Amino acid sequence: MGRIIKYGIRFGILLFAVGFLYDFMFAGIPPQDPPLELTISYERNKSIANWIMMCGIIVFAVAGLMRLVYVLVQYVTKEKAIN
Repeated sequence: MGRIIKYGIRFGILLFAVGFLYDFMFAGIPPQDPPLELTISYERNKSIANWIMMCGIIVFAVAGLMRLVYVLVQYVTKEKAIN
């Protein structure tokens, strides 16, 4: 169980990094006074990058909370086993 949670945390960080790189490579800095086609392309790529980064943040947060619960459950069960 602990390995799955660690992989979830790593996968969340990886998703965030992929979203950041996608934003850097495809969306980049918005051009000054662009034509409509470039504006549409920029907004589409920016929204895709934001969606990927948000998924990474959500996966990281859920896996982090699962890790916290996992550690707390292990601590509580260890305390009961001692007493």
